[in-house]
Amino acid sequence: MINQLNSTILTRAGAGVVKNTALQFQNCVKFLTKKQQIEHDFAVSYALRAEQISSGGFLRSMQNDVYNVENCTIPNVSDVECLISKYTKNQYIQKLIKHVLNIAGKNGKVLIEKSDTDTTSVELVLGNHITVNSLFKIKNAVLSRPRIICIDGYIESISEITNLLEECAKTKQTLILVSHGASDDVVNTLNVNFLQKTLNIYCYNIPKDLNSINLLKDIAVISNCDIVSKFKGQILNSLSLNDAVQVEEVICYNDSFLLKNSKTRHLVQNHIILLQNRLKNETDDVQSLLTKRIRTLSSLYVVIRLKNDNNFIVNSQAIDYTIRMLRTCHLGITNEKLAATEISASLLLKKCSEQLENLIILEP
Repeated sequence: MINQLNSTILTRAGAGVVKNTALQFQNCVKFLTKKQQIEHDFAVSYALRAEQISSGGFLRSMQNDVYNVENCTIPNVSDVECLISKYTKNQYIQKLIKHVLNIAGKNGKVLIEKSDTDTTSVELVLGNHITVNSLFKIKNAVLSRPRIICIDGYIESISEITNLLEECAKTKQTLILVSHGASDDVVNTLNVNFLQKTLNIYCYNIPKDLNSINLLKDIAVISNCDIVSKFKGQILNSLSLNDAVQVEEVICYNDSFLLKNSKTRHLVQNHIILLQNRLKNETDDVQSLLTKRIRTLSSLYVVIRLKNDNNFIVNSQAIDYTIRMLRTCHLGITNEKLAATEISASLLLKKCSEQLENLIILEP
């Protein structure tokens, strides 16, 4: 069992050696029996949930250790320095993290990318990072002055958007199409035309989770467009480029896009104020969702471009761990460990154990 956050495992890949993180190692472990594999995969799923709550929760859950949050204290500067050194021994990465936090602040968003060069760079970006899923695989792309359209619905047939597609093909207009998903036939048609460069349409669907319930509305506010909805009596067949609005720039990824549109900054700020006013009268769960929405609407990001070598995964994970650690350390530390990590790991490990006791596995 790996019990160090900065542990690495060397594995052979082709003619070279690849350095993996302990989290990757645990996630890929294979067992001889079906029972052992299912139990391990079950434990990993709970450990990943602990990691989402607080940095380091994954490995603490997998260690199946004794958790103690007594004598919890608020960390001072030396405590924070000690915690940082636990996540990475690399002095250069430590300095890089401090530099990034000075720019982004404790709550600013940080994106990590692979650099196209042999150097590491840090860039302050004004824009909104939207977590969505591309309907088909794309290469990262920077789009200048594209149009964007938001559809509150599922696209079942390609005939529903034929007019829009024909207009895009005729005008060679770049379009960002955001919806709640599309049928396989629609996805395949859009993908083929995208690959053949007949259409330059980037298609995204809103994730089906609690955090994304109002994401379409927030995208509409940032881009200043009206949401197209069947519930408002609108028919998809009648859609045209006039229903799409032009934005300054969109940087497209497979799992998100970065939307830049400075002309709507005042609208976004007013939207944030409304959400902040709602925070005061909501339950803890709703407050958590509203806080995440406000963070998405905040248009300040730092992009770290790391050298793409064998250390990329290790360094990027160390940066991610450390930044998330610094965002929860104000909740306290105990025995040089994050209180939030200990509590989340303990609760989820207990829940995992209870579920495993009731799990019936039939061996072949």
